[in-house]
Amino acid sequence: MPVSTPPLGGPLGRSRSRLSASALTSFLRCDRQWFLGNKVGIRGPLNPPQVLGIVLEDALCSILMQRPVGIDSIEVLKEWARSFIEDSVSTVLSEGGKMWNEGIWRVDENWEDVDVDRVRRRINGGLELFFEEVEACYTANGGPYLELFRSGQQPFNVAAPSWGDEPIFPIPDKIPSLNIRK
Repeated sequence: MPVSTPPLGGPLGRSRSRLSASALTSFLRCDRQWFLGNKVGIRGPLNPPQVLGIVLEDALCSILMQRPVGIDSIEVLKEWARSFIEDSVSTVLSEGGKMWNEGIWRVDENWEDVDVDRVRRRINGGLELFFEEVEACYTANGGPYLELFRSGQQPFNVAAPSWGDEPIFPIPDKIPSLNIRK
């Protein structure tokens, strides 16, 4: 049976060992299969939808980590966010292709068969879900921290991550070296 390395975890890598909806479903179906796949590294064959789910999530998170400047309406914000979609589609296809080609055991399908328009629609759909929440927040007058945010202050100890910002580690002792933190 093919074996892969267990998922990367810890503070230095993006941990895929969190209990996602699919991981919970796998655990509820068969706790041994979940343990062997997620903890030991003995998995079933890789398939394109698995890879697509991972790289789509990364692409959407990457868009959400951008910080707009000079936005004065929700429509301008939506247009600004949608301007990242085409680059994100390219990234999804290239990163997914790399992950697919690195897979040790794959189903009898091809990564090249992934529908580009479907990738584009999924990223756009993720942005639409996000904007539904933004509009709900706006309708609710922004919540209790609105004035702090507008004045440029941060109400939380760990701010929302953003590209270009210095990362904040809630438990700095978990990171052994200052160089690794950067």
